[in-house]
Amino acid sequence: MPVRVGLAARLRSETADLHGATEATVGIPDAVRTVDDYAMLLRSSRSFYAGAADALADARWRQPWTRLGVRLEAHTRLALIDDDLAALGQTKPAIPPHRLASGSFAEVLGLLYVVEGSALGGHLIAPAIVAAIGPVPTSFYLGRGRDHPRPWRRVLSALAEFDRTEVETDPGLANEVVRGARRAFLAFGETVSSGAVAAAPGVTR
Repeated sequence: MPVRVGLAARLRSETADLHGATEATVGIPDAVRTVDDYAMLLRSSRSFYAGAADALADARWRQPWTRLGVRLEAHTRLALIDDDLAALGQTKPAIPPHRLASGSFAEVLGLLYVVEGSALGGHLIAPAIVAAIGPVPTSFYLGRGRDHPRPWRRVLSALAEFDRTEVETDPGLANEVVRGARRAFLAFGETVSSGAVAAAPGVTR
């Protein structure tokens, strides 16, 4: 009997192609050449993360999050984006949240995997941006006050619990989690690249 691959391992494996493609499309940090580029990156990123926050906080998923021990406020970084934009003197109206519709809790769990996973890369992106354009506020990318990497570990714990309690009895749910994560990568690439941050080669993470 084949050994079942854990949910976190499946997510890493089955989103690797979109992970790389999204980085290449968005071009962070290589596409950020000026402070204006950086401000636009933050504003377009905010559209994605605001949409993600709305999808995650849908009332339908309140009980499942509680069962997994997930406190969504621990995974929201919108205030940090707003702080960085304010520090840059940005007063332009916010880009509307990108709508991220999910039909199942498993799909939004995949979304949370992408949202929190992106915070890991921020610790590499922040110094690269500062090196490219000089001192700028990077609270969002550094996750100021978030006790890095504890939020990521919480997500891994939630995935393991969902794997144990739900996927074990309904293996098809794992496909839904992966589908949600893949949709999140696509939505992020679409939202941020449409924010006029040019693609650039040689993106690293």
